[in-house]
Amino acid sequence: MAVRSKWQSLPTEAINPSTLAIDKLPADEVIELMINEDRKMLAAVQKEKARIAMGADLIASALRKGGRIMFVGAGTSGRLGVLESAEMPPTFSTDPLLVQAIMAGGKGAILRAKEGVEDNYEEGARSITRLRPTKKDIVIGVSASGMTQFVRGALTRARKAGARIIFVTCDPGTELQTFVDLTIAPGVGPEIIAGSTRLKAGTATKLVLNMLTTT
Repeated sequence: MAVRSKWQSLPTEAINPSTLAIDKLPADEVIELMINEDRKMLAAVQKEKARIAMGADLIASALRKGGRIMFVGAGTSGRLGVLESAEMPPTFSTDPLLVQAIMAGGKGAILRAKEGVEDNYEEGARSITRLRPTKKDIVIGVSASGMTQFVRGALTRARKAGARIIFVTCDPGTELQTFVDLTIAPGVGPEIIAGSTRLKAGTATKLVLNMLTTT
């Protein structure tokens, strides 16, 4: 009997019926198709506006109390956290230690994909422990699928340390929202290329993170 993959039921991994013939389309039609899908993505982010504002307030409160912001992610989600962290000092003249990012697979995974590192729950826990989170801090977990074990390990350990948790995902049905302080989950739906979450999910995530850090 065929074994059903845990990924098959995830909205970020589903087949998009609108793009089944994408490999047969001319370039201008591919671009038009992508623009149409991104319109859906923007609508999904718009629906999360109130939660994004709540997240910005949580971050502002933490900063006023001397807390830090820590992003945790893998793959595209991790790189987006790294980008936000890196841009804070030149944009706002913040101390580099105020906003930090943890990437599954370490610095080497920023430039070159490392397969399997996202599935290491224990390494996620160890990685956040090195930053010594406290109850003053905000940890922002970023996972398009909502299932990344590296992120779950980090958030679980940060929670035990008393840190506040914001979870940014593109799966509104993720079970992880049961133990975080706030879930921001734009339901962008299936990608034009199944599972390629660097596309709509990545763009939606970048928008959300931009709003959180800028506000």
